[in-house]
Amino acid sequence: MNTDEEKRIRGGLAAKLHPMPLREDVWNHMVKMRLVQGAWEREKKNGPNAVDQLEPYYLVTCESFPSEPPKREASQRTEAKQETDERAVALARILAVLAANQADVQAIRAELPGGRLLTLDAVPAWVAAQNEQAPSESVSIRLSGDIEMYWPGDSAAEWLRKAAEAAEAGRIHAFSSDKRIDGFLEYFERDSRGRLAPSHVPISRDSGLGHLYYVASELSQRFRWSAAWATTFVLTDVAPPITTVAATFELSGIPALERIVLHLDPRVPPRAVERGYRAARAQFRAGTNKAMSPEHLDLAVFLARYYLQRERPPWSAMQAEWSRLHPESRIQANFIRDAVGAWRRVTGLDWKREGAQQ
Repeated sequence: MNTDEEKRIRGGLAAKLHPMPLREDVWNHMVKMRLVQGAWEREKKNGPNAVDQLEPYYLVTCESFPSEPPKREASQRTEAKQETDERAVALARILAVLAANQADVQAIRAELPGGRLLTLDAVPAWVAAQNEQAPSESVSIRLSGDIEMYWPGDSAAEWLRKAAEAAEAGRIHAFSSDKRIDGFLEYFERDSRGRLAPSHVPISRDSGLGHLYYVASELSQRFRWSAAWATTFVLTDVAPPITTVAATFELSGIPALERIVLHLDPRVPPRAVERGYRAARAQFRAGTNKAMSPEHLDLAVFLARYYLQRERPPWSAMQAEWSRLHPESRIQANFIRDAVGAWRRVTGLDWKREGAQQ
C-alpha cells in the first residue's frame, strides 16, 4: 500500500466519522498494528470497503485507548500489550474466514442484490426492504412506558382475550401461534451523531429475514459475537472486532446494586484491565466510595423500615424512635440531613419516593 492509498483511506474514515475528529494517536496505532494495511489488502481482493472495515476497529480502540499515550514503565509490559492486541486482530480475521466458509452464510450472500456484499450504511435499507417484502404479520400496542407487546395480525382478537386473562391474573405471557414472533433481528444503523448503533426488527421464522436471523444467531453463539455484529458480518463481510477487555453494565432499580462486568482475555496484562475498568467506570458515572461511620450505616438500615410506607411518620417521630434505639447516638441536630444522606450513599436511592407521603 503506497502513501496515496493510505491518505485515501484515512480521508474516507475521517469523513465517515465526521463531526467526530479522527484521533492521530488512534490512527497511528491502527497503522502500526497493520490494520490499515490488512483492510486495504482485503478491499483489493473484492472484500469490504477498507473504510467500512476500519470504522468499528477505530471506535473500539477509542473506547479503550487513552487520550494521551501512557508512559512506558517497562519494555516487556509494552511488548506484551502489543502482542495481545495483534493476536486479537489476527483472531478476528480467522473467525471471519471460518464464518464466511459456512454454507448458510454463502447462501444468504448469493441472494444479495447482484450477489455483492453490502456496505455498512446499506444494511438498514436492505433490512427494511426485506421486511416489507415478507412482513412478520404482527401488530404492536404500547402498554406503558417503554413496554410493547406483539401479536400475529390474523388472530388479534384471540390474543387480546388471552392477554386480558393474563392481565387479570397479574402476569404477562408470550402466546404462540402459527405465525408468532420468534425474535428480533439485530443490526447496525447510524444514530443522530452518525455513530454505528444497534437496532432491531421483530421477525418470524417464515419471514424473509427468518433465515438470516437463524444464521446470525448461530454465528453469535459460536464466535461470541454480538447479534448485531453477526448480522452485519453476514451481509458485509466486515470482521467483527475482538476486544481483549470489554465491559457491560448491569442496571438495577436500586442504583447501589448496579454493576460493571468486565469480560477479559486471560492473557491480558493487569494494567490493561485497570485501564478498561477506568474507562468503563467513567461511562457509568459511579459515585465515590468514601468511608462512612458505623453510626451512619446503622442509620441507613434504620430508615429501610419506613421507605416503602405510603404514609411515613413525621421526621420527629422517626428521630425519637432512633434516639430510643440508639440513646448514645450523636446524630441529633442535623438528623434529617444525615439520615437522607446516609440512605442515598448506601442505596443510591432518593428518599423522596414517588407516591410516599411525609
